Amino acid sequence: MDTKDEIYHYDIEKINNKNIFKFYEINENIEIDKLIKIINITYNTYEILKTKLNYLKKIGEIKIYDKIDNSDTLLIEQYTKEDSYKFIRSYDLFKDQLFRIEIIENKILMIDINHIVEDGYSLGILINEFNQLYRYEEFNELPIQYSDYAI
Repeated sequence: MDTKDEIYHYDIEKINNKNIFKFYEINENIEIDKLIKIINITYNTYEILKTKLNYLKKIGEIKIYDKIDNSDTLLIEQYTKEDSYKFIRSYDLFKDQLFRIEIIENKILMIDINHIVEDGYSLGILINEFNQLYRYEEFNELPIQYSDYAI
């Protein structure tokens, strides 16, 4: 393995350890099917949540870049309390979604999101969007996506 490959693998490991985990108790009055529906609406609205990493290997260098995968659909994982530990795991940054949702026995909502697509502050905004949609408030059309800003 040459030096560039070693740097590449080290950097990916460093990035992959930057997950944000949040747990929310689900109110017993919440309709789980409705919650799943609004999570999917939000996922499909915010392109940044569909980010996947790719790499281009040229002679002597490796370029890592992100790409929005608009064909991607969100898998909402369901676990029991006993096997919920399986939810928190490393990402394969070139294959996995960088945003994960788990519902444990219809009582706990777990969010695992990689720092590549989330900065900690934005998660509060995302949760507010979930709440806004759940209460049938109007979902504001996004005038600009993060990817527009990044370009």
